[in-house]
Amino acid sequence: MYERGLNFTEIAITQSVYYFLFLIFELPTGILADKIGRKNTIILGVITKFTALIISVFSFSLIPFIFAEILFSLARALESGTGSAFLYDSLLYVKQENNYKKIQGKAYSMHLIGNTLGGIFGALIAYFSAISNIYILSAFMAIGAFFVAISFKEKIPQPEYADILSQELKTCSGHLFSSIKDVIKSRLIIWIILYSSLVFVLIRANLISLQQPFLLFLLMPKFIFGLVDIVISLGGALFSYFAESIEKYFGFGKTLILIPCTLFISFLGMGIFQSKFALLFLFLQMIAVGINVPIIRDFLQKQIKDSRKRATILSIESLIARGSFAFFALLLGFILDNYGVQNACLLTAGLASMGMFLLFLFRPVR
Repeated sequence: MYERGLNFTEIAITQSVYYFLFLIFELPTGILADKIGRKNTIILGVITKFTALIISVFSFSLIPFIFAEILFSLARALESGTGSAFLYDSLLYVKQENNYKKIQGKAYSMHLIGNTLGGIFGALIAYFSAISNIYILSAFMAIGAFFVAISFKEKIPQPEYADILSQELKTCSGHLFSSIKDVIKSRLIIWIILYSSLVFVLIRANLISLQQPFLLFLLMPKFIFGLVDIVISLGGALFSYFAESIEKYFGFGKTLILIPCTLFISFLGMGIFQSKFALLFLFLQMIAVGINVPIIRDFLQKQIKDSRKRATILSIESLIARGSFAFFALLLGFILDNYGVQNACLLTAGLASMGMFLLFLFRPVR
């Protein structure tokens, strides 16, 4: 986007559109996943993402990029929570739900290894050809994901499709309000959703808004962008793989403190130091990136007692997290264009410290 003429404020607008639309897409798609099946919802998300990638290739101004981000948002909403719900219910079916944390950790580790491969190929493509070719390669990967998705076997019972139009849609509002009621009744679920949202905003602030402007500030060539992604993804994959062991070593409570603390120190260092030494603080985020998903998602999954509402409740968590980042992304875009990347990093460090203080001040007793 930056190469094709958009400034940081306009780029922030595209990302805010992406995350604001989660406020519209997230809950309906979560309900859809509970009603028509997780496999079908994932397939629909892959098709939507493929379309968004193709549009991005031919975008040269703000409006087309916004349209592509609308489709990216819908695709992510279709996938958000659906995969985790699919995995957890599959484990329930074979009576292995206690292994969720370990399997989710390994799965997220594989996801980050995929990011690493993307960083390698992306860096090479950016160095030797046009950046738009990265979108083309991603479109081919989406085609591959489609064939993987149609091979899934869904074990939980699904309604007949003839009944979906005539009966199931009538119950969607009831299903939604019932799921919201389950969330409101549990202070623990509310707290972990707020905690998860804070961590999500901090991680996305770096990955989406700050990392590339920070590397531009350090005068790094585009090829290095991919190498930085490789280091963070590989480190995150390693921490994700051993997330369960890390939690056992530190304990659940200290692990919850560790995640936002590493993010706070990272952003503070990026905001203070003006040399390549600051890259060490950027790499510190691999700890939070790796252990965040398996630890927090496992804790939230265990608080959901009714599997029929699992995808919807996970969508509520995702909605709050992404809605929060939508507002923060706009602020970061404005700060980047007017006050520079280091002030944007210090602002994010301030959010980390204040959010962590308030969350642990009002944490519920387990």
